[in-house]
Amino acid sequence: MSRSHFRLHPFLLTGHCLEHRVNAEISRALRCDTTLCISLFAVDEWAQLDNTYGQGCANSVVADIAALLAEDLRTEDVASYRGDGTFLAVLPDSDEESGEIQAERFREVVEATRFSYDDATLRITISAGVAQWVSEEAIEEDIERAQSALSSASEKGNNQVSLAGD
Repeated sequence: MSRSHFRLHPFLLTGHCLEHRVNAEISRALRCDTTLCISLFAVDEWAQLDNTYGQGCANSVVADIAALLAEDLRTEDVASYRGDGTFLAVLPDSDEESGEIQAERFREVVEATRFSYDDATLRITISAGVAQWVSEEAIEEDIERAQSALSSASEKGNNQVSLAGD
């Protein structure tokens, strides 16, 4: 995949739109007594990619991964780019196990994709952290648990999926 300039996929939400959609999904989950899953995805070796190839390359990789994420997620899922090579996905009607399946599938998609920038062909991998939403907690706490799981995946050697429940 390649991009000549940086442009996030329109599927990814930011700011108030993201907050509104996530709050709507939380309200629906409470009302319908269903589950939510939070996944964080991070480009492995992000700083090295940025330092070696520059911000233009890093932006291109982010745009390409955003497009892959948009293709991989369901229409009801909510996704956002958080910066520094990290993406957030909120998966309605999903528990931690189904979140792990989605995260592993997406990890494999990224690993199999060859990214191009200028004359370079890059092999990019991602790590993921997955946490099930806990209705008694603020969503920020669930995101923090997903972040801890993501850190665990990175500490285990990257290109892995870790669960907050592990």
